[in-house]
Amino acid sequence: MSRIAAASCLVIGITSYAYTSRRFGLLCRAGRYTVEVNGAAVHGGVLAGRSTAVVTRRDKGKEHSYLLLYAGDIDQTGDVGQVIDCGEWIAPKLPILIRTSNYPNCEQRSTRSRISLMSKGTTEQFTTTEQDVISIRR
Repeated sequence: MSRIAAASCLVIGITSYAYTSRRFGLLCRAGRYTVEVNGAAVHGGVLAGRSTAVVTRRDKGKEHSYLLLYAGDIDQTGDVGQVIDCGEWIAPKLPILIRTSNYPNCEQRSTRSRISLMSKGTTEQFTTTEQDVISIRR
């Protein structure tokens, strides 16, 4: 076996182990979603993973990203998780984002209170600290 093949097998094995043990996650561009702010569609995007997503609004002058952490269940009020404001960090316009325990660094940047992520049928929504209602429609 050549050294290149052996090295490739080693990298694939380590990456597979790290992924299955949830040391990192892949967030992939989800093109089937529409981002709305206060009922109006805006330029934006969603990077979705197993139990997290990053929603970015890209309307001019208001660019901002939010990290969505899904709870895995829906309570009686429709709460499906929480939203963390990513502050100055804005998700890149890439088709894939690798999420690790410290990237994106939204958790450490957020000093605000918990923002609830609510389910409204096929729409998820939350209210920002600026009182904008952001909806993610499928």
